[in-house]
Amino acid sequence: MQYISGKKGKKQMNLSISEFLYYAFFSTMLIAKGIGLYEGMRSYKLCLLASAVFILLKFFIDKYSVYEYIFIGSFIFLGVLIYWNSGEQAALIYIVMVMGLKNVPIKRVFKLGAFLWTTCFAARGILGMSGVSRGLVLVHDKLGLGPIIRWSFGYPHPNVLHISYTVFAAFILYSLDLKSKNLLKCIIFLFIGNCLTFLYSISFTGFLLTSFFLFSNTIIDILKGITQHVYNSTHGNVGNVFVSICDNS
Repeated sequence: MQYISGKKGKKQMNLSISEFLYYAFFSTMLIAKGIGLYEGMRSYKLCLLASAVFILLKFFIDKYSVYEYIFIGSFIFLGVLIYWNSGEQAALIYIVMVMGLKNVPIKRVFKLGAFLWTTCFAARGILGMSGVSRGLVLVHDKLGLGPIIRWSFGYPHPNVLHISYTVFAAFILYSLDLKSKNLLKCIIFLFIGNCLTFLYSISFTGFLLTSFFLFSNTIIDILKGITQHVYNSTHGNVGNVFVSICDNS
């Protein structure tokens, strides 16, 4: 397998051609969505075409067993059926994204995604708040306060703005892989950002989804800590009992 070599600090990083093609596919689609492109736009179609070329080349370069071909083909066929019946490309794109992960470190994918999505989301936020590119602006009667302005900051809809923040939060948590107090600090920071984003999007769906995601991560981390504590305590007690039995004998 061919590799592209590069230095990162004092470490040598080898990147296979197959892995590079996946990153090219992933980056193209992520940037397209991150800057607010959507189906029907000419620029989105060009990004979709470029990413299709990258992932097809990766599938051509990688070696698969017969069972892997059947597995991948079945899921891609399912994605095509969904697209054929609904007209939505999302399912097919996500299936291809997952199926193409062979020989690609998922940790690197999340780190790359975190960098690209954070950059795109921050750029959209700066352009939106500065008035350079505010995108769709809606006025709705919500919260019993009369007409309220909802901002999209260049995304197709204010709801999409908030869902984009949810994706940002997911990339941050999964790429940093924090534990205990550091995780709690990060979640608090992300929840504050969730509230600030809501002030512009007024998206209850996005706010509740992000809140649920952050709350779930907190609960899971607490349960992991409790489980680890119980395991350590139990393991230690069993060891003490074993030692006592040996001493008595």
